[in-house]
Amino acid sequence: MTLNDTLKTYLDKRILWVFLMGCASGFPWVLIASALSAWLKDAGVSRTEIGLVGIAYGIYAFNFLWAPLIDRVNIPSITRIGQRKSWILLTQAAMALLTLVLATVQAPGEQLALVGMLIFAIALFSATQDIAIDAFRVDHFSYGNQASIPAASAMATVGWWAGYSFPGYFAFAYADAVGWNTVYLMLAGCLGAFMLATCFIKEPETDREALQREIESHYLQGEQTRSQRMITWLTVTAWEPLADFFKNHGLRLAILILVFIFLFKIG
Repeated sequence: MTLNDTLKTYLDKRILWVFLMGCASGFPWVLIASALSAWLKDAGVSRTEIGLVGIAYGIYAFNFLWAPLIDRVNIPSITRIGQRKSWILLTQAAMALLTLVLATVQAPGEQLALVGMLIFAIALFSATQDIAIDAFRVDHFSYGNQASIPAASAMATVGWWAGYSFPGYFAFAYADAVGWNTVYLMLAGCLGAFMLATCFIKEPETDREALQREIESHYLQGEQTRSQRMITWLTVTAWEPLADFFKNHGLRLAILILVFIFLFKIG
């Protein structure tokens, strides 16, 4: 690849979208990790209790369990903006609301159970957002754009660290001056900015839904009861992608990939 080809790849506006979504993916870790740990420490919470609150991070290792649902379930009213964008926007809105609630906690050391529940909920929506963001990136570059996948992956990583480090720096820089409650209000505002950015990115164009309907038609032979249709829907949603993954990579390699991803997530 020549220098001009490289520049052309990185100047693709889709790469900018991937970078922005990478920032959105890394940002919640400011809410639930770095800023929260400092806030709880300032409130006199012990390291042990802070560690217990951190158990919420484990939800990221299991988001593959509901990933197929994010691929197929449509969100009423906002699905028209796109399957990926609608889920990203919904999760960002939920995190913004939860962050606003968290900002009202005046004594986190005395309301640790409430803080823990809010952090778990934010982590849950953040893990769900990651599913939609990863799908957004894959959809944009997997169909006839394989050469741009390395650049997209690189920019997603750069975006993640940018979304985590820069807001985290400002959170720590202003915490002493304005207090952690105000800092979390500002962080909620950052989520509002990410929501605005999400509205302006372009939904990837794919034939995913047509393929799903085609596969589903193979199972829908003759009259089926409601429960049978539900089983068919779940089969196409969850089993078919997994079966295709094993078919394309082979049993041994597929298992190694899945084990590596799982260990990476829990590490």
